[in-house]
Amino acid sequence: ELKPADKGQLSVVYAADGSRLGFIQSDVLRRVIPWRDIPVNLRRATVAIEDERFYEHGGVDLNAIVRAGIKNLESGKTVQGGSTITQQLVKNYYLTSERTYRRKAIEAPMALILELKYSKDDILEAYLNEIYLGQRGASSIMGVEEASRYYFGKSVREIDLSQAAMLAGLIRDPGRYNPHRNPEAARQRRDLVLRLMHEQDRITDDQYAYARGSTPSVRGEEKRFNDAPHFVDFVLRELADRYPRRLLQSEGLRIFTTLDMQYQIAAESALIDGLDHLEEGYPRLAKRAGELQGSVVVLDPQTGFVRAMVGGRDYPSSQFNRADQARRQPGSTFKPFVYLTAFLTPGRWSPASIIDDMPFSVVSGGQTWSPDNYDGSVHGNVTLRTALANSMNIATSRLALDVGLNRVTRTAHEAGIESTLQAVPSLALGAFEVTPLELASAYSTLANGGIRTTPLSILAAVDDDGNVLQHRQVEMDRVLPADAVYLVNDMLQDVFDYGTATRARRLGYGGAAAGKTGTTNSTRDAWFVGYTTEIVSLVWVGYDDNAPIGLYGDSAALPIWVEFMKRSGYGDRSPDFPAPRNIVLVEIDPATGLLASPGCPVTRFEAFVSGTEPTESCYEHGGAVDDGWWIF
Repeated sequence: ELKPADKGQLSVVYAADGSRLGFIQSDVLRRVIPWRDIPVNLRRATVAIEDERFYEHGGVDLNAIVRAGIKNLESGKTVQGGSTITQQLVKNYYLTSERTYRRKAIEAPMALILELKYSKDDILEAYLNEIYLGQRGASSIMGVEEASRYYFGKSVREIDLSQAAMLAGLIRDPGRYNPHRNPEAARQRRDLVLRLMHEQDRITDDQYAYARGSTPSVRGEEKRFNDAPHFVDFVLRELADRYPRRLLQSEGLRIFTTLDMQYQIAAESALIDGLDHLEEGYPRLAKRAGELQGSVVVLDPQTGFVRAMVGGRDYPSSQFNRADQARRQPGSTFKPFVYLTAFLTPGRWSPASIIDDMPFSVVSGGQTWSPDNYDGSVHGNVTLRTALANSMNIATSRLALDVGLNRVTRTAHEAGIESTLQAVPSLALGAFEVTPLELASAYSTLANGGIRTTPLSILAAVDDDGNVLQHRQVEMDRVLPADAVYLVNDMLQDVFDYGTATRARRLGYGGAAAGKTGTTNSTRDAWFVGYTTEIVSLVWVGYDDNAPIGLYGDSAALPIWVEFMKRSGYGDRSPDFPAPRNIVLVEIDPATGLLASPGCPVTRFEAFVSGTEPTESCYEHGGAVDDGWWIF
């Protein structure tokens, strides 16, 4: 039978504001067009270049076979084929492209049968809708309508004689005669088609002269198939769990998503410009210019909506989605879950609790493990607040061992980390791989006060008849207590003010937000996650081959995050994290974590869960203790 394999209608993906993002990309791009809409000049051009005697033979042209055989013998190699348009259609429609005598033996009688069943016009119509005419990214361009839109930016109904001849010329070798990449070869091929049309009396002298003297209007090659291409691919993978890929690629579904185009554009431009700037500014990166990669994920913590997703700096070069598919060590961005676990221990730990940041060793798995701070320094006794803000490895590792590694893994999983985590000491420093999306999701639980929302990219899918095939709703679940989460959020705001992200202020970000830098061993990964109650945005920077980049999170990922925040329109709008009712503020000495005394040179108000605040006063600044009373 000769009938289209599908409707030829790609599914359309829409952003949250209703603007069109693009299409679910198919392995094959085809728009079927009826015979009446195929221009006469294109029909004539195709017959002239591919099968001059198409309307005279019965499916197999013995004259053409003999002529091709003589030409090939004279040249000593295959330079000309004897297949008719009908035989080519049989090969493309029913058989394969393997060059064997068996295939040829099957092809010829099938062509004869096809000619008995269908008219010449039916066969040529099917051929022009089926023929391969080039490549658009990972998709094959099939048929003259799709090809016309790709090369000329308009329907095949609207092309002129010169463009018709160029399309027909593509059939033999679309790669060689691609007008985008080989314009001179394409022009020469077009001229050959026009000459054959003229010699075969398919066009007049005037038509020939005019068309040969004209320059075909070729549209510039589109570098991108979609806006937000990595996100559209992510949506396809989400839908593919429930619907056949063929349905998504051919049945004209309308898919409504959560993407915010303002955030998406800001995220893409910030990442691309940021990676370019890094390669320009660091000679070691410049040696591999164009290879440094990154990803950006932006979530709405209150709903789980994916507001932006950038999976790499150049989609045409790499369709790998580093936001969702790359598994990388999170480094210090994992540390907040260690501190959160400590605060889940009733009455034991608070932001003002003291932890030792002096070297230690522990035996694990038969090997001795000793954590070091990234700058080689040690700090003695410090508060948990200071240790987290300054990302102290030794103090954090000691805390993780104290609260229990199994409990840390449980906290991380409850927050949203879905990857496998093992209860070994290096867990505290982010030694196990996660995807950027799941890490952003876990931080969303922090931003949302302990309420976990499942990342959501698709709101609804509607078929061509208006039937709603899928409708997704926000999924929310209280997984962590609000008071413990609030303490972590409050501590992570210090990262901007005196911790590892102070560069954000120098780069122009003045808003109140919580955040955490991250760098892995040998500087293979650089991270920054920043968040408010309304937005969580994550940036990862690194090489695909896991080579060191020689930069930390604050110098590689943080500047990109700042640029995103500035370009997104979010700016300095950053609502405070709401304090639960059982949070109390107490004035303490930050050096000791005890209640402030009159002699303390520096004091601050610290947040505590009611009942966990210190009861002893500072004894290091001008006072002594006698039976629990201060004596001066």
